[in-house]
Amino acid sequence: MAIFESKDVKCCHWEEVKEKDPILFKKFRKICSLIIYPCNRRNLNVQAMFMSCQVCKIRDSFIFVCIDCATVGCLINNHFEEHSKEKQHVFGVNIITGHVFCFRCQSFISDAKLNSIICKVNSRYRQIYGLSPVSYEKVTDDPPAELVPYLRATRLVNPPSLLGVRGLLNLGNTCFFNTVLQVFLHTARVQEYFLSDCHPPCGKPLCLICEIGMVMQERLFVERPPIAPARLLASLWKAAPQIAYAEQQDAHEVYLALMNGIHQCSEGKDFGEVCSCIAHKVFSARHKCDVFCICCHRVTSKVEPCFNISVDILDSAEGVTLMKCLDRFTDAEKLILQAYCCHCGCECAIWKQVTFLDFPNVVCFHVKRTEKSRHRFQKVKTWMHFPEILDLMPYFRNRLKEIDPTVDLPLIEECPWLKLLATVENQYVLYAVINHAGQTETGHFTCFLRPNDGQWYHCDDNVITPATDSEVYDSEAWHDQAAIQFLKTKNEQQFPYPSVEHLWFLMTQYTVSVFRGNCVLPLKLNKRCLDSC
Repeated sequence: MAIFESKDVKCCHWEEVKEKDPILFKKFRKICSLIIYPCNRRNLNVQAMFMSCQVCKIRDSFIFVCIDCATVGCLINNHFEEHSKEKQHVFGVNIITGHVFCFRCQSFISDAKLNSIICKVNSRYRQIYGLSPVSYEKVTDDPPAELVPYLRATRLVNPPSLLGVRGLLNLGNTCFFNTVLQVFLHTARVQEYFLSDCHPPCGKPLCLICEIGMVMQERLFVERPPIAPARLLASLWKAAPQIAYAEQQDAHEVYLALMNGIHQCSEGKDFGEVCSCIAHKVFSARHKCDVFCICCHRVTSKVEPCFNISVDILDSAEGVTLMKCLDRFTDAEKLILQAYCCHCGCECAIWKQVTFLDFPNVVCFHVKRTEKSRHRFQKVKTWMHFPEILDLMPYFRNRLKEIDPTVDLPLIEECPWLKLLATVENQYVLYAVINHAGQTETGHFTCFLRPNDGQWYHCDDNVITPATDSEVYDSEAWHDQAAIQFLKTKNEQQFPYPSVEHLWFLMTQYTVSVFRGNCVLPLKLNKRCLDSC
């Protein structure tokens, strides 16, 4: 990869070519209009063709298009530099900024006419899309001396959550995909993963994680037009062929397909039964299903991971609450009136109960609004109320007793870490809601989104509008349309990492125990133990 610096000197190669090529600036203007600042749908399609290297198909901010032949190459794998040496084409235009780079001088070119062309094309582009005009006035580094006493040490950019909130183009009945993608892109832990380059470009064709990373970077350019996630949708279709149809799909199915696709593309190693991929780390919970025979009292248990909690909603004119739905989900229910028990050989009633072993960083609640009536499916339009903050502690199983039944209260009282994790309130705050308006087979998906705990926004494909708290929590216009709700932990540092199981394992490995009667008092965790968390 070439290492270059921006220099404020004239490029002799550029000055030489300017005199020989009379249409040099016309070619540069064409590249700016078609690729850098496309002003219509046709140009957007052209731009999509020039966003990746023609050799390795990588998408990066250091992609250049040749000003002579429109060849697209990257700097990471030196493909544009190879083209420059082979064809003797010296100049490349950066597809993001529009700056011209000389591959002989290894420097960006400073030219007044180039800057003038970029400013004119950018102004026209911003006028077409209704963006505020750019001011090119010189800004001084230091404020006037008379204003210094009135300046604060820190300033807050308002609104802070606007950064990165960009619309997504509807590619033809893809509103279901756009809503799920918006929520996924604005999940804090997901942003940390992709912006930390935890999954570098792998070079595989249509890698789902690579395509998500490209869209994650592209969304940071707020002043750009709506994103057209065509390659990302194609990669999802490749990972989940069952949803690869040009028709309306269910957002819940797309969400599960996205989670499973990320898991399949991830190369992370499993730690025991816990997968290390970003989908399982952020969105996966574990619930335990107990089947109970009332004759022999034998309990058959099965632990399963889940990316969402699907709750039933009853048809009620008064409406329901999310807590009531969770109560029904975790209550014991009779499965079969008379069934044969393989353990005791009796025919008796079988009961089932679901309990949660742990909750993830982000909990997804899927509201079942479809029911079968008279050989056809119909939508349940019951009004659903949910609070801004939800405490999941009542639905959380005591994991300390499951780890070791002999653990008693003195151990918890003597160990601050265990006391914290045993009594922590699992509070979750709402940050996204996906709504569906229409019938079961037709309709339209939109979503409410609150990135960074700031301003609420209503996302309707490529249209992003601010929303108020009252619209989200109190409006009756859409509470009967809520299909999927996403809640994140209120205190991400305390819960769910490290888990009690992991902490207990570390304590038994790295600490010294002192026996006092019937209880064990673990001493202070050492640095090795804390680093392992």
